[in-house]
Amino acid sequence: MRHWGLPPDAVAWTALALGLLTLLTATNEQRYTRWLLLLSRRWFLFATCGTAFALSLGYVEYYLGGGPRIVDATNYTLQARTLATGRLTFDAPGPLASFHGRFVFATPDGALASIFPPGYPLVLAPFAFFGVPMLLGPSLAAALVAATYALSRRYFDDERLARSAALLSVLCACLRYHTADTMSHGWSALLLSGALLVARSERPVRGSLLAGLLLGWLFATRPLSGLVGMGAFAWCAGWAPKRWGLAATTSAIGVLAFLAHQTVLTGSFGSLVQRAYYAAADGPPGCFDLGFGAQVGCRVEHGDFIEHYMPSGFGLLDGLRATGRRLALHSVDAGNVEVFFVVLLAAMVMGRAMPAVRRLSAVVIAQVLAYVVFYFDGNYPGGGARMFAEVLPIEHALIAWALVRSGWMRWAPPALLMGFALHTSFDHVQLSQRDGGRPMFEPELVPAGVKLLLVDTDHGFGLAHRPNAPREPIVAMHRGDALDFDLWTHLGRPTSARYLFDLDGREPPRVVPYEPVPTRVTQAESLWPPLTVDGGWAEPEHGSGTCARGGRRLRIHPITPGGSVTVTVPMWVPKPGPNSLVVSGDSAVSVVGAASARRLDGPCPRWQTTLLAAKPGPMRVQLRVSGESVIDEIEVEPGPTLAP
Repeated sequence: MRHWGLPPDAVAWTALALGLLTLLTATNEQRYTRWLLLLSRRWFLFATCGTAFALSLGYVEYYLGGGPRIVDATNYTLQARTLATGRLTFDAPGPLASFHGRFVFATPDGALASIFPPGYPLVLAPFAFFGVPMLLGPSLAAALVAATYALSRRYFDDERLARSAALLSVLCACLRYHTADTMSHGWSALLLSGALLVARSERPVRGSLLAGLLLGWLFATRPLSGLVGMGAFAWCAGWAPKRWGLAATTSAIGVLAFLAHQTVLTGSFGSLVQRAYYAAADGPPGCFDLGFGAQVGCRVEHGDFIEHYMPSGFGLLDGLRATGRRLALHSVDAGNVEVFFVVLLAAMVMGRAMPAVRRLSAVVIAQVLAYVVFYFDGNYPGGGARMFAEVLPIEHALIAWALVRSGWMRWAPPALLMGFALHTSFDHVQLSQRDGGRPMFEPELVPAGVKLLLVDTDHGFGLAHRPNAPREPIVAMHRGDALDFDLWTHLGRPTSARYLFDLDGREPPRVVPYEPVPTRVTQAESLWPPLTVDGGWAEPEHGSGTCARGGRRLRIHPITPGGSVTVTVPMWVPKPGPNSLVVSGDSAVSVVGAASARRLDGPCPRWQTTLLAAKPGPMRVQLRVSGESVIDEIEVEPGPTLAP
């Protein structure tokens, strides 16, 4: 149940004041219409698009704190920076595990890449290249207002309705988030709206070719939404075979670009990056997939969610429940208060005999039904039901149609403003305060002279790391074990520091000098995600009182009880010549390909095995365990020290 109450911040109070002020206009239908049509079309769009741009830019500063906040958004930024260097991947300038973390995929050739489809990072890349990634969102906000206006004008041929829909877009708080943070939904909404707009073009050949390009890009951004868009185009274009054929031809550009991107990163045609990432980073195998089954649902990333909502797997009933939860949250997305969701449903019912309403309603319904097969809700404060964000412009057109037809449109602006002030503003305040209340990396806090900076969070790494660039400081993950020392030594022992971030927000972030402690021990949890897992899945685990001296371990779950699991992890060999590998865990751990091994004395189970390396640097090590097991630590020791 969402909160209702007095405005929680200055923005909400301002919205309340503006809402009360617009009530004066709303009391008279003729006055509202005169005000709505006062400006010419060009100046109206200039004013509304400019307002949306300013509001989203203000959202960046006020609610986001000036930078990306959600971990997806920080990895999109990292991916855009990678593309801005002219490459799909980035190299690790040291131990791979120092640069490998959540939502980062290790390719078969030893490079790294963010796991998301390339469509949105490609449009974000130019903004990242010039150091202004946060300007893309406000630019999309302005474009979405224009697209909403044009879509409504094209389908309903009513200037007043089109302007009303544009106003709904400007005042939609959910769109302000999705055109502020570096997330793909605002771009996807623009692509879908543009495709539906040209689907009714008076120049069918040109419109169909352009629609195909937009839909192909949508597929390369969010594949499932792209499939919905392709069906939506066929439906809105009247199922004309020629138009569909032309659109399919140009949409193949985006589809093939997506497949090429996935093939380059995975090394196998038909393999998907996200599926390959989750096969190594989560479990059980096949947990991240569209569809139903006992194995669906990733226990590492969404463990609490799965335990609460789908402990026995993901079935059709679970999918319907998830859709219900999404719709409950989506009820305020289009209009900041639930009453507009009721208006949307009423529009679908009242206009079912009208072709334009029927076409647009079907697109909204198709988007909702398409995501029934995805297990995770994907909802969060401020972002709403983000799986449905792509259809917000369509919903604004339908809501505007219903309100204009009923004569109630003049009450919409004050209702949106006061709905935000008294109701949904609490969601956006919650978003602004979560995870420390600010971006997890702010470059201005790093003092001059730091050449190696270690961060504690995946969010911070996504924001701070500059891929494929010799620019200092080099940013890596802080591990607190041999990985830090090996990286520092490999880079020539540069001036180093740690970026400390308090996730509770009680203390401001700070940068402190840091010199890694010499050690050869790597905590097994530092090697998550592993490179590959065969026969089971791996889960990072923290616990005191264990044989892992840092309390950070890697738990291995076999697919079948007592089965064998092979885990490939990236290690770093510090010195040339023969070395030995010492692995500790709660059961026998063998190294695949090792010539010999023996158990070492001590209270904790430890096994030493040969590891011959001709030169220092990265090495892939395959560890094999039997049954449910824990790997605590791995240590590389110079010299062949296997003698009993």
